[in-house]
Amino acid sequence: MAGADRRYSISVVSCAPSSATNTAINSAGSVLLALAETREEVIIRRWLSKIALDLQQDI
Repeated sequence: MAGADRRYSISVVSCAPSSATNTAINSAGSVLLALAETREEVIIRRWLSKIALDLQQDI
């Protein structure tokens, strides 16, 4: 069989993300965290408003 003696090697190259990629990832994470905190604050405010309304109705 022709070519049966061929040997193949695979090179694995490790490549770290660039500084720009790291900056983009960190920025995206910060935006997501800010959105999550804002959403959480809105949920808490609505919950507190509902409790306040319920308390007023009980008076």
